[in-house]
Amino acid sequence: MLKDNEKIIFEFTPIYTKGVYILLAIFLIIMVYLFITLGVLGGMVFSLVPLALFISYRLVANPYQPLMLMFVASYFIMGVTRYVAIPSIGLIADALLIYTFISLIIYSIGNKVCWKNGRNEFMLASLIWLIYCTLELFNPHASVSAWATYIRFMAMYALFISFLVPIIFNKYKDLEKVIFLWSIFSILAFLKAMYQKNVGFDSGEMRWLYIEGKASTHILSSGIRYFSFFTDAANFGSGMGMSMVAFTIIGIHSKKWKWKIYYIIVGLATGYGMMLSGTRSAMIIPFMGFIFYIIFSRNVKVIIAGTVMVAIAFIFFNFTTIGQGNAQIRRMRSAFNSEHDNSYNLRKDNQAKLGAYLVNKPFGVGIGLAGGKAAKSAPGEYSTTIASDSWAVVLWVETGVVGLGLYFLIFIYLQMRGAYIVFFKIKDEQLKYILGGLLAGIFGIMVSSTSNEVIAQFPNGIIIFFAQAFIFMGPKFDKEIAEQKCIATT
Repeated sequence: MLKDNEKIIFEFTPIYTKGVYILLAIFLIIMVYLFITLGVLGGMVFSLVPLALFISYRLVANPYQPLMLMFVASYFIMGVTRYVAIPSIGLIADALLIYTFISLIIYSIGNKVCWKNGRNEFMLASLIWLIYCTLELFNPHASVSAWATYIRFMAMYALFISFLVPIIFNKYKDLEKVIFLWSIFSILAFLKAMYQKNVGFDSGEMRWLYIEGKASTHILSSGIRYFSFFTDAANFGSGMGMSMVAFTIIGIHSKKWKWKIYYIIVGLATGYGMMLSGTRSAMIIPFMGFIFYIIFSRNVKVIIAGTVMVAIAFIFFNFTTIGQGNAQIRRMRSAFNSEHDNSYNLRKDNQAKLGAYLVNKPFGVGIGLAGGKAAKSAPGEYSTTIASDSWAVVLWVETGVVGLGLYFLIFIYLQMRGAYIVFFKIKDEQLKYILGGLLAGIFGIMVSSTSNEVIAQFPNGIIIFFAQAFIFMGPKFDKEIAEQKCIATT
């Protein structure tokens, strides 16, 4: 946190107090006048001005708050859109990130800010990717409007977050706070899905399902796919899968029993939430996440126990019919026999069509032009008529084989570099397994991106970027913990 999260304190001098009373009197006179001339609505709107000014001041006075607000808002904003019409969700996140950056600059005028934290490997990798994506504007098929709309999750958010998080959330307690908030949000998401299962859908969700046409992918003959307050079941299931991996690992290695029990419960709850989503592609997240963790843990007990558990789970789903009467288990089990699935075969057909179209387009067709989302921006573009279905296909279509290769080279570098930092450099065991849980969760959801597009959606994309930033802050956190232990023993 900025300079130990120092706060600005006002000195209430007599002159300052008189000024406040004068401003308050002027404000009350104006408010009464507006109530008389414009009615109740006009007066009430004006009465909210001080609150708006106070909130704006608090956000500018400390960049910690708008960045935290961005993290919180990203988790719930998509659920809100089922009840309130919000023209552009992306603009809200954009505004909060820009506001954070401006706030940081203003804060730095009178306070010491460690700018060098913003220069890290994650930020540099994100910058390289953004430069490549910017060059895509020169693609002959490119659409400037589509680029401006979809560059956010493609590259912009990663760059902003990789720069801002290490500067502002630069204390170990900031990491703990974000992890705890994420766990609370995950539990709320799980409880919402349980409510949908046991009580039913509310009016906003029913409208989304039956008027906006989402029932065809969520109300199936094989069972209902629950989506909580996420954009859809695929996004919800993948988010729960990533949470399951991260919190289970954190819980197993927590030193205090209360946190051990709490995080293991969160891990189990989110695992069940993943199954409630009926998202088959999400199944790969815990499998690949835990396998990644087992390989790099360098802990004999973890390797033995983890290998046995993963093997049992694989055998259960792939070689048995136990629990086949349960809709969630039955649908998840079908992920292991995808070659007999119609949707899987349709995806393969779509990829074959795209492959033929992209054979002479090594740099793709431009950012934002994959799938039906870009039909308005480029109505004549062939790629907009074929469903993309996965993040890997989106990258392939929009940035070409060159961009796809660069993206996954960057991901592999960040993942391997992160593993080296976490499992070979970090000395504090608690910190090692917190960051290890994040790293494993990221790996699982990135592998699953070959089957879905959830990385480019709220909240999963934002969580991944925050987690990646914290991983590269590991050595600094480790040093801070060591210094605190040294002080405690003297």
